[in-house]
Amino acid sequence: LYPDTLKYEKTFHTKRGRKIHADIYSHVFMHGKERFAFAIVRDISKRREMEESLRLSEEKYKRLVESLSDEYIFYAHDSDGMITYLSPSITRVLGYSSDEAMRNYKEFYTDHVMNEEAIKCQEESLRGNIQSPFTNELYHRDGTVRVFNNTELPIYNVEGEIIGVEGIAQNITERVEAEKELRNQQEIFILLEKTIEEVFWVHDLKTDKLMYISPKYSEIFGRSTNSLYHNPGSFLKAVHPDDVEFVIKEYKKISKGKGLDLEYRVVLPGDIERLIWSRSFVLLDERNRASLSIGTALDITDRTKVQREKNFLAAIVENLEDHAVIKDTTLRIIASNPANYKAAGLKSADQLIGKTDLEIYGDFEHVRQYLDDDQKALKLKKGETLEKDQVFVYPDGKKIHSLVKKFPVYDEKNNLIAVASLSRDVTDYKNTLKDLYESEEKYRLLINNQGEGIGMVDPDDTFLFANPKAEEIFDVPAGKLVGRSLFDFVDKNNRAFIEEETEKRRAGEKGNYELEIKQGGGKKRLILVTTTPQYQEDQFKGTFAVFRDITDWRTTEESLRKSERELREANAAKDKFFSIIAHDLRNPFNSILGFSDLLIKDYSGYDKDEVLTFIRMINEASRQAHNLLENLLNWSRAQTGRINIEPTGIDIHEAVVSIFQLYEGSAREKNLVMTNKVKPGTLAYGDANMIPAVLRNLVSNAIKFTRPRGTVTVNAKNFKNYTEIAVIDNGIGIPADLIDKLFRIEENVTRSGTANEEGTGLGLILSKEFVEKNNGTIRVSSKPGKGSSFTIRLPRNGK
Repeated sequence: LYPDTLKYEKTFHTKRGRKIHADIYSHVFMHGKERFAFAIVRDISKRREMEESLRLSEEKYKRLVESLSDEYIFYAHDSDGMITYLSPSITRVLGYSSDEAMRNYKEFYTDHVMNEEAIKCQEESLRGNIQSPFTNELYHRDGTVRVFNNTELPIYNVEGEIIGVEGIAQNITERVEAEKELRNQQEIFILLEKTIEEVFWVHDLKTDKLMYISPKYSEIFGRSTNSLYHNPGSFLKAVHPDDVEFVIKEYKKISKGKGLDLEYRVVLPGDIERLIWSRSFVLLDERNRASLSIGTALDITDRTKVQREKNFLAAIVENLEDHAVIKDTTLRIIASNPANYKAAGLKSADQLIGKTDLEIYGDFEHVRQYLDDDQKALKLKKGETLEKDQVFVYPDGKKIHSLVKKFPVYDEKNNLIAVASLSRDVTDYKNTLKDLYESEEKYRLLINNQGEGIGMVDPDDTFLFANPKAEEIFDVPAGKLVGRSLFDFVDKNNRAFIEEETEKRRAGEKGNYELEIKQGGGKKRLILVTTTPQYQEDQFKGTFAVFRDITDWRTTEESLRKSERELREANAAKDKFFSIIAHDLRNPFNSILGFSDLLIKDYSGYDKDEVLTFIRMINEASRQAHNLLENLLNWSRAQTGRINIEPTGIDIHEAVVSIFQLYEGSAREKNLVMTNKVKPGTLAYGDANMIPAVLRNLVSNAIKFTRPRGTVTVNAKNFKNYTEIAVIDNGIGIPADLIDKLFRIEENVTRSGTANEEGTGLGLILSKEFVEKNNGTIRVSSKPGKGSSFTIRLPRNGK
């Protein structure tokens, strides 16, 4: 029903109306449930015309034999096998002349097995048995072989006896080769299907049916091939959501007869993302419509990553100032970067490829030394390197010093394939070192005995030279500072600063700046750096620097500045102190003098109540003056350190009782309610004179700024390590803009009480001073018209 090979003929009609007869050899095979065919189609129109002519006229046939195409040979031989006639085409087909070919036909036969069957067929023809067409293989005059398809008939004499055979041999060498190639292609296809890394597919565009998909699809797309056979578009479910629209748009081009060439992403189970490269081409039918789409899809994720890395590496190598070259195991150059071939005076790497160093640079001792080192590098193990300092001379006579690093190159199978070499031209570096050495010899004694650190750094801020004082400043052992980077001794914040300074040196500017460094032992020091750029042949070679350790000087300077600042503040406080004395003492003494003068001059003119009023005013003025002088005296002692602090446990309840008794009269005059809410036995740790003085100032202020019939309350609360004491009133309160000024002497915040009581503002300043000297704090909260609360916090014990 479907044999392996079919042979049939078919007539075709061209667009221009020409009729073509074709000989078709078709090979059919099955894949799954699908049937496929490979075919060879040969135009036999001329042969058909010839055969037709031969049938019409034997005479015409004879004439045509003489002009047979290169595809056919007409022959005849006798019963002994001796050739009696050959058409002229023998020369064109097998290369023999007619005379050369007049021999036994078996002499043309090769030893191919097909010729055994051919001889049997020819012997049967001589017996009068007509044979089916058979094939044989004959030698061409040039020694090659040709394969023929033969049709023979016996030749009879007038008596009816067989005297020979005549036949026609068709040259089918190309067809046989094509069939052989077809079989090979089929075997290759089967092999590819098993081994190819790509997904291969064939899609019938007319029926929108997938004809074939290779098993690799399941691995690359993470979906079964059956799902794709059932629904060709189901592969989109594996495409990355961001790429679906793009892929659909590209695949629509197939129906228009266009091929594909695109990259897109797929997402495998487990959210694994892969990059796919898909290509296809479209086969058209006889009406020039898209019929089949054949394509491949390849996972290029790893390849793209590797290629990207190779591109990055290639870009780095291409732009290296170092000379990079790779040689095969015969030491012929296979790759070179621009720095290498340009140094050799060449315009491209192609001028080096395939050559050895001897062919490029000549047979010199230094070149042979270079090759010897290559041989040594080839013997190294993977990961090992050979490093040498060499002198190399180029063809133009240029001599350089090179720092060379060589290493073997292995492939992924660990096979040695090449040797790589990186050479850095250190000629300038060597010359600089030479100049520095000569200069060093001249000035070594002078520099080594300098009291300042002196050093030389290269353009990258690496020390090229350092005298003993510089090593001392950086706290580095003798001889260990050279080769170290200045960046090793600074933090990240100063790295950018140093780079900016180096750029200034590169531009030719001198510099003078301070720099904080971290010595070798980790100790921080402040140094003053004076820098001068160094040039050689207009090329920036580094920086000459002088280092001075100014840490102690800066500490002394800061101490002097602090002392100056404190002195200024003390002078300002003193000025304020005298200002307060001059201003605030005048009022109470004016009152005392004024009222006493009135009594002296006209005592008898006043009644008893008026005299008592004057005496009370004199008494109040005296008390104010006394309080002011006491506060001023205590403040002065505190500022000058002449006040003694003797901390002890203070019973706050008892202290408040004494203070309330002291101010009982003042409170009674305003009809105030004073409440002591401090529990008996509540202790705070502080000086027995200072802390009560603080509480007296706070209670006095509360009475002063509380309206008649108001309240003044003192309470206390114990905590684990401290005691808080609060003096609370419901008086006139303190404006918000004055609260921050209450404890600062330079502000001089004074206000009259609710009964026009005068004040100096020193009470709160002194209170804050006393509390802090007793390791405590004081804070205030107040609302205008609602009252104020002053809270002091003191230790509960002396620990």
